Order: sequence, then structure tokens, then C-alpha cells
Amino acid sequence: MSDQTPNLSLPFIMPAQAQKHVTHNEAIELLDLIVQLTLESTTETTPPATPAEGESWAIPAGSTGDWTGRDGQISTWRGGGGYLSRLRMGGALGCAIFLKSKCFRMVFG
Repeated sequence: MSDQTPNLSLPFIMPAQAQKHVTHNEAIELLDLIVQLTLESTTETTPPATPAEGESWAIPAGSTGDWTGRDGQISTWRGGGGYLSRLRMGGALGCAIFLKSKCFRMVFG
């Protein structure tokens, strides 16, 4: 059995796992991010200096700083800190996304 779901990479609680609440809370955070996904931008290549709680970005190729080597991932600001989602934009086929920088909704894939 895998340790995560195949489409959204939500973590499973494993048998005999300690601190099950951590895995459950991670899954809730991912669902909060993915359901009605809103991105600030898909073209910014540098992490924001002062992000607001809940803001998210799709990390494009050639990004720098903390986003180096994270092409295609989603970065979000949660709980006062940065969080890099394991969800890759390529795994979001059919996902409806609201893109704030362009003020429109698109379907990825």
C-alpha cells in the first residue's frame, strides 16, 4: 500500500503510526489548498518577501531562492510559514484554478 493517494498526494494514516494527527492535519491543509485553488501567480520566479496567510503560487521553471529546483510545485503560506505542496501542477489535470494576477479562472491540463 502506498503512503499517499495517487491523484492529490494526500497522506494516508499508516497502521501503528505515531502522531496520527500530524498526517491528518497535513491532509486537511492540502485539501484546503487544492479545493478551489487560488494562485497569486504562475510566473513569479522569486518567493514573495511578505506573503499573507493562505496565498499560493505555482513555481515556474528557473525559480530562485527557496523555490530553486521546485519547478511545477505549489508553494503556499500556511500557519505563519512556507509550505511546499507535494502536488505538482502536472498532477492537477482537470483542476479548476483561479489566477489572481490575471483575474480569471482556468482549468489546468
